[in-house]
Amino acid sequence: MLEIGVRSSDDSIHLTQGAEPFETDRFGGIEGMRCPGRTGRFFSVQKIRNRWVFCSPAGNVFWLRSVYNVVPAASVIGRKYGGRAQRWGTSVNTHLKGWGFNTLGEYTSTSPAIPIGAYGAADGNSVKLPFILLLTPAMDSMQNPHSIGLPQAVKDIIQGVPKSTYNDWRGPLVDVYDPKFSTAARAEVNYWRNAFTGGFSGTPWIVGITIDDADKLYGFKSGGNAPVVKYPHPAFMVATTNFLYPGYADPQLHSKYAWVEWLKAKYNNSISALNQAWGTNGFYTAFDDAAGYGVGTGVIDENGQHQAWMGSDPWMLSNASSGVQADLNGFLYQFCLKYAQIQVAAIRAVDQNHLIFGPAALNNYGAMARPQVLQGLSDGGVQVFQLNYNPLTADMSGDNATYDLTGKPAFIWYSVTGQADSALSGSGLAYGQPDFGTQAARGQHYATDMQTFLNARGANGDFYVMGFDWWDLYDATGGGEFTNWGLYTPRDNAYDGREAIIAAGTDPWGYPTGGEAANYGDFLDTATQANLNLVQSLLSTLP
Repeated sequence: MLEIGVRSSDDSIHLTQGAEPFETDRFGGIEGMRCPGRTGRFFSVQKIRNRWVFCSPAGNVFWLRSVYNVVPAASVIGRKYGGRAQRWGTSVNTHLKGWGFNTLGEYTSTSPAIPIGAYGAADGNSVKLPFILLLTPAMDSMQNPHSIGLPQAVKDIIQGVPKSTYNDWRGPLVDVYDPKFSTAARAEVNYWRNAFTGGFSGTPWIVGITIDDADKLYGFKSGGNAPVVKYPHPAFMVATTNFLYPGYADPQLHSKYAWVEWLKAKYNNSISALNQAWGTNGFYTAFDDAAGYGVGTGVIDENGQHQAWMGSDPWMLSNASSGVQADLNGFLYQFCLKYAQIQVAAIRAVDQNHLIFGPAALNNYGAMARPQVLQGLSDGGVQVFQLNYNPLTADMSGDNATYDLTGKPAFIWYSVTGQADSALSGSGLAYGQPDFGTQAARGQHYATDMQTFLNARGANGDFYVMGFDWWDLYDATGGGEFTNWGLYTPRDNAYDGREAIIAAGTDPWGYPTGGEAANYGDFLDTATQANLNLVQSLLSTLP
């Protein structure tokens, strides 16, 4: 196994593979590669010459190499680690450092691997890695409201759209203008402030705070013509959803009311001006309710049935009138701006120190999200974007264009699989997942893609990618997915050609390995070398 990390007493890492050994500071920043003028004790971003980088709290360049969902299965803790979760955390963090990873990604905040104390513990794991804090107010407010103190859920916009108007996958889209969503955002922040010992605003171990999983912001992730998943236009969903939801103490769909108020302001309360701009031949008689949803002649009554101007294309608005298209795009910017402002305000009320990351992850399979979504999030306070990528095409054009639009640096959500050479070889892949057949081929694509990320440039020549966020620590065996996402098998054996095999053995720390149904290939040696090569490339290109 290619070992590049050796722990020292101060948690720094001395990387020994290759011609130019280098050391990292305790946070994973590269010793000797300083961020000019950097002061302070939190992660930040900086552009050095024409390359964006993270800066560690120690003031050194930090290229993010993160792993999502570093959380153990209870069966693994009991079977392999004697029921001691901290042993698992120490083991996995030591492995991750040895493979050249330097961050615990989203969905790790409750893990015994985190470096700070939580739920009453005085301190975190002794083998320390920085982590990304994920907030999920959109998901929690719609699907688990009681967990954050809401008496009733915030409404899902898409659920109120008639199937005659939109009859495709109905992912959730939160009612951003509902006052309860602002309450949810604040409650989410307060939950984590109380969960971490001493709060989180003062810890240097958080790289940044991710505002939601974009899977719960359906329509944000990409456009209506994306090659794998077509996403509906969020503002079209707002314009055609029911403005009243029976069964709620507060039945208003607040985003639809906000849409109508925005139109009133734009058209100076003149319904005739709106009719003219939209080409309705004078259909609407009012902005507000004029006999009820789907039957009245108010703009708020619209349910998408008037295809002469609303069109019949909720994805691309291709046959909507030009006036409708312009207004839907204009309101979409406002909707996303509002969303980001709510999230950022909730965070900044208690934390002025940490970077704010966009929802995870936009530009699904590399297809650029709608410009209004990206610009609204950027103007609302997102400092760093998390973008997606499709290894099958190796096309960075959508991500490049996102940087050209926003000027904000990014890191890449990334995963490739080798399903046939894994513990899940008998299962079907997750929808659309790029798969490369063997662990060796998986590693080769990983290595190639790392250099693609490092070399990605905006139109002005800036290198805007500051790292990647790998999905996932373990192969997926739940949530309807049985996919070789992992660095480990479900039995907690690493895909290094030695652990994930039939024969029983032990790892370098004495924990049991093997017991798999077959001998699986080696992904991690190639990935480890690729992670090292990334840092060596930075050493050669930065002062």
